[in-house]
Amino acid sequence: MSYRIAFVRFNKGGQTYPVNCDRSDFGGGEIVVVRMGGHDRLLKIAEIDRVEFLNWRCKNSIICKRSEWQADGVGSYSIKRETPPRTIETIDGLEFELSKIGWVRTRLSSHVYRSVFVRTFDARGAAIGIRRNGIDFQIYDASFEGSLQDRLQRFPDGSRNLVRHNFYASEIDLLEYTKKFALCANRPVDELQNFFKPIGRKQPPPSRERNELHDIAEAIGDAMTDTERDAFGSW
Repeated sequence: MSYRIAFVRFNKGGQTYPVNCDRSDFGGGEIVVVRMGGHDRLLKIAEIDRVEFLNWRCKNSIICKRSEWQADGVGSYSIKRETPPRTIETIDGLEFELSKIGWVRTRLSSHVYRSVFVRTFDARGAAIGIRRNGIDFQIYDASFEGSLQDRLQRFPDGSRNLVRHNFYASEIDLLEYTKKFALCANRPVDELQNFFKPIGRKQPPPSRERNELHDIAEAIGDAMTDTERDAFGSW
C-alpha cells in the first residue's frame, strides 16, 4: 500500500493515472520517473498532476525526479536524491520516529495491528496502534489492565479517549499528525481532544475505473529503449 498516490500523465495534456508515491517532496508539475509494473527496464517519464492521501496499492510507482535519474551507460542507472524528506514518508519512518522520541513498541496478540507503541505518563498511559488502513490513538488510566506498569496485553478499547483515524481521504498527513500526538500525549486530556476527532473515512471497494486501466499501455507506448533512457523523450 502507498499512503500517497500521485496522479500522473504520460503525455502532455493526456489522461491522468494513479501511481504509488512514497516521497513527501512531490507536488503538481513535478517531472518524475515511473517504474511500470515493478520492472526496472520499464521506466517512463511522467508529469504529476496532483498528490492525494488514498492508501491504494497501484501497479506502478514513482522512483525519483527526472533530474535525479542517472544512466551509467551499460543499461543500468543510479538515483541521487536532491532534497531530504520534508516530512515522515512511510510507516517504517513513523515507527522509527516514535521509537526515537521515547515510545516503546510492544507485542500484542491481535492481528489487527502492524505495530503498537505505548508510553506511560504518571497516572495514565497512551497507545498508538498502526493498522493497515489507519492509526488508532488511545489515552488510558490505571483501571485498564490493572496497572500502568504491567506490559500491555491488548490495545485499549472502550469509548473514552479512543479514536480510529483512516488513511483513506485523510486530507492531512496522518503520519505527521501521529508524531504530533506522540509529542503532546503527556498533556492534560482536555488539551488533547482535537486529536480524538476522526480523520479520513473507510475506504470503498476499488472503482471500475481503477480495475480497468489496461488502456494505460496505449497512453505510454512500449517499454523504454536505451536511447530513451538517456534522453527521456521531450519532457
